[in-house]
Amino acid sequence: MQLLNPAALGFAFIIPLIIALYLLKPRYQEIMVSSTYLWEQVLQDMEASTPWQRLRKNLLLILQLLAALLLLSALSRPWLAGGNNTDRNLFVVLDCSASMLASDIQPSRFAEAQRQAGQLIDGMSSRDQMTLIAMGDQPKILLAASHDQLRLRQALHEARAGNGAAALEPVLSLLASLSENSPNGVVIMFTDGRTLPLKNELVLNCPLEIRRLGKSSDNLAISNLATRREGSKIYTLARVENYGEQDAASDIELWADGKLFDARQLSVKAHESQEVIWSELPSGTQTIAAYIANESEQQKYPKGEARLGSPDYLPTDNRAFAVVDKIAEQRVLLVSQGNIFLEKALQTKPGLKLFKTPGKSYGPAMNDYDLYIFDAYLPDRLPPGS
Repeated sequence: MQLLNPAALGFAFIIPLIIALYLLKPRYQEIMVSSTYLWEQVLQDMEASTPWQRLRKNLLLILQLLAALLLLSALSRPWLAGGNNTDRNLFVVLDCSASMLASDIQPSRFAEAQRQAGQLIDGMSSRDQMTLIAMGDQPKILLAASHDQLRLRQALHEARAGNGAAALEPVLSLLASLSENSPNGVVIMFTDGRTLPLKNELVLNCPLEIRRLGKSSDNLAISNLATRREGSKIYTLARVENYGEQDAASDIELWADGKLFDARQLSVKAHESQEVIWSELPSGTQTIAAYIANESEQQKYPKGEARLGSPDYLPTDNRAFAVVDKIAEQRVLLVSQGNIFLEKALQTKPGLKLFKTPGKSYGPAMNDYDLYIFDAYLPDRLPPGS
């Protein structure tokens, strides 16, 4: 028999406590009397209540002990393995989302999950088998139904936490399918609990144990960094989100092509976000980066990012990068007898070089343009290209 929650056995102290209550001698007040003949029955009761004497049959004591045993059994969640081929069929799920890289547990939540999963592998018998599953945007089976502890350790060691979220629903759907014909299956999930919410209700055919990792939920992150051109101007937007339970204040720095462009202070309420917009960046800018980091952390990062000035347990999302769209010159041929409106519209697009020719002058030799526009004219043969 195995226990899904062996820590609950710590409450077993309640059993000797109940027995001790029946063994402890009650305190009586001494009173002088003229004779003890009338108090013989009382003396017998006092002798029977002497501590550490043999217990009498007591229905209330039996009921209390039975209730305590049932409570311990419910908390420790015992289960029996069945089947002829294996003792246990373990499905171990590792949360591989970005939040598992938090360092509130040293060296990280993900490293602690790997360590605890490694202990499960070390505790396997020769008849046990294990399936390792990585939970990210989409579930990934790292190793399926293996008895080989060496291969399991190698697959566990090669697992990596990514930059995405942890989608719980696809993992539960996969587990429901894998455990359908496994009456002795047990699912053990290592996660910090920051998974995407379920949209549908899913039922597993085996017990599920969730081992939560992580002590702090404080995290200020750059969730989005985007650039947009309007003519010769470059606009940059950074969205900062506070995933913690308390309001947070920080600095954010914007770097353009490795040079500090601007630094601002911001305050973000708990579970809310705030957007910061920059304009008038140099027209030739190619790379944009944002940082959330204090002064001591700025020395660690290469130039060309945006920084937040409030340190937290997850520095990975304190940086964001973006590449500014490069305006490449495009050659456009407009075949038309004359359309001033179309010409003006095309000339407003940056990086576009416009050439014009009437329909009677167009020929197959004109095939070195990026874009052809035929206005009220259709050639006998279309040119190669757009």
